[in-house]
Amino acid sequence: MSRLGVVLQSGNKSIWIKTDSYIPIKLGDRVDTTGFPAVSNGISCSMEARFRILEFRAVKAQTVTYQQLASGQHDFDLVSIEARSP
Repeated sequence: MSRLGVVLQSGNKSIWIKTDSYIPIKLGDRVDTTGFPAVSNGISCSMEARFRILEFRAVKAQTVTYQQLASGQHDFDLVSIEARSP
């Protein structure tokens, strides 16, 4: 079973992409990917993925509250949360 992978996000949708090799992409890369749809541990994913880098775009994390983060509605999303010290 593959333990390597990456999360890809398009708009507000994200998917876990499993692969058997190192993926030379970085945050902000726009990629084209192919693979086989699957479900792993109850999570939709793509297996045996192959990637092609198309371009780079700067990305910004969505700011969320603790309640939104704890609800699980942002699993696999790029988010930012502000913390306060006591």
